[in-house]
Formats: sequence, C-alpha cells, structure tokens
Amino acid sequence: MKLNRIEFIAMNNPIRAAIQDHYELPMLRRMITVDMIDRAMEIGCGNGHGTKLIKKYFNPRSIVGIDIDERMIRLAKRKNNDPSISFLVMDAAKLNFPDKYFDAIFDFGVMHHIRDWRGCLRELKRVLK
Repeated sequence: MKLNRIEFIAMNNPIRAAIQDHYELPMLRRMITVDMIDRAMEIGCGNGHGTKLIKKYFNPRSIVGIDIDERMIRLAKRKNNDPSISFLVMDAAKLNFPDKYFDAIFDFGVMHHIRDWRGCLRELKRVLK
C-alpha cells in the first residue's frame, strides 16, 4: 500500500530514523544469530535509512531494499552512494527473485501494511535460503 501524505511525512521524519537507530535495530541485533549474511533484502525500505543500518550492523555483501512506493525508492536512490546497496520498486507479495536467493530478509514494521500479507509471507519463504 502506498503512503498517504501524512504517512509520507512521518516516514521521512528524523524521529522515525531515530526510532530505527535506537530501538528497532538493537532489538534486531539481539535476535539475529547468523554470523555471515551474503545477500539481504529489506521489504518496505522507504527512504533507505533502515537498509543502510542493516548494511552497517550486519554487513551483508549485497542488500536490496524494495518498496511499492516509487517516491520512496527515488529518495532512497538519491541518498545512496554504496554500490552494494540497490533499491527497487517492487511488491513484496510478488517478488522478482529466484528461489532461495537471500540469506536474510528484514522488515521494520511494514508487514501490517501489505494487503496480501499471506502471499507476501509465501514469497519471503520462497526467496529465503
């Protein structure tokens, strides 16, 4: 689901970035038990802030951030200067990746926005090693 104007402003607010930095990412770091992540994906990557945090703290060799909202992907691409990070407009319930492609998939609270969340979970399972 694409963001309305208020959601767009909220997701691009520095407070949102601070929440990811100081609350969500430390929680993820405690949950992750893998030593090496080769390929990672973030669904609902928005402006790419979370994708960059994933790169910083988990250091995958490559990471793809996807979002259904092309405005957010434009922002993410504009802010990105790391060749190991790419951003794509894509529906998380219809992923254009081969089976068992990713070592890790991240979601910073976007699943409840996906209309076909069951289809999304099937796709995530399909592309996850």
